[in-house]
Amino acid sequence: MTNLKEAREKGKMEEFIKEREEDAPGDKERLEKTIDSFSRGKSKSTPKTSPPGSPEN
Repeated sequence: MTNLKEAREKGKMEEFIKEREEDAPGDKERLEKTIDSFSRGKSKSTPKTSPPGSPEN
């Protein structure tokens, strides 16, 4: 198995998990900080809409 998508498609999730049981544990705090930074950045990058009745460009 090479990735999660392939394991799911082929119904081999148990195999996928067994292959990765020896992997180092993830860093939950680091993951949460990353997700938070994406969440904050997303709202800033959302383009503003034109007010109703304004001409389109």
